[in-house]
Amino acid sequence: MRLEAVVYIDVLFAVNFVGNFMILWVTSRILRLGTGEGWLALGAGVGALYAVFVFFPSLQVVYTLFAKLLFSMFLVALTYRIRGVRLYVKTLAVFYLVTFVFGGSALCLLYFTGAGMRMGAVVRNGVLYFEMPWELLLIAFLITYPLIRLFSGVVSGRIGREKAYFTVRVEKGEKTAVLCALLDTGNHLRDPLTDAPVMVTEYRQVQEILPREFCEAYEKEGKGDGRWENLLSSSPDLHIRLIPFRSIGKENGMLVGFKPDRVTVEENEQERLLSGIVIGLYGQALSGDAKYSALLAPEMML
Repeated sequence: MRLEAVVYIDVLFAVNFVGNFMILWVTSRILRLGTGEGWLALGAGVGALYAVFVFFPSLQVVYTLFAKLLFSMFLVALTYRIRGVRLYVKTLAVFYLVTFVFGGSALCLLYFTGAGMRMGAVVRNGVLYFEMPWELLLIAFLITYPLIRLFSGVVSGRIGREKAYFTVRVEKGEKTAVLCALLDTGNHLRDPLTDAPVMVTEYRQVQEILPREFCEAYEKEGKGDGRWENLLSSSPDLHIRLIPFRSIGKENGMLVGFKPDRVTVEENEQERLLSGIVIGLYGQALSGDAKYSALLAPEMML
């Protein structure tokens, strides 16, 4: 008597959706693409549907090696909506790397735990299907992400060879200030009220987007070194807060901070939103050679 393994379409779709989402999310984090969860879910869903259709005999042509390569290229383009050719090729390479490491981790776990022997496997059009436990999928992800992050600096070309500068746009109301920001590994400032990371910015670079009442109070009170009463009440819309900091020659300094309406950064030929950050105003120049006028915290670019 011949036994046939049973394939559950809902399980096949669910497992592939979760696995695809993890791979697409890790790829986005490594390259700091800032892709929203909606687009990641769309890409994961399309990839899961592709896996489901593998069991339709009439669709064998779309599961050749060439077709699979074309589909993966389409999936990357759909999910990340990349414009530049160089970034697209880099994203595709990282996507493949993450996929191979993720898949390899899962198969290794199946082998070493013996779980693979207890699962009925089916091969269709070169695709191996088996019911993978959710716990195994999660462990594979937890193994994959740190490993890929360890080598992501090589892929993105950021292992301390040169300083990283970014073009940042700070918006308040209908006004926008464009800054050159340095990614500063020493910037660990946080807003004491919300624990949000702080982007330190030269006051003169964002002065034009701030209310006149606030600017007058800020300049009158010694740019953050004097009294705070008038300053804190000058512009309620700014959600002003005081941020303590320490630096060389100043043990107990204080930065005046405000909540912008929107902050975006250009990276890899794309613009991404930096959410949940506070702008800390610095009354002097941050760079002696005027190369940059703001300091980004590393976690803002993750």
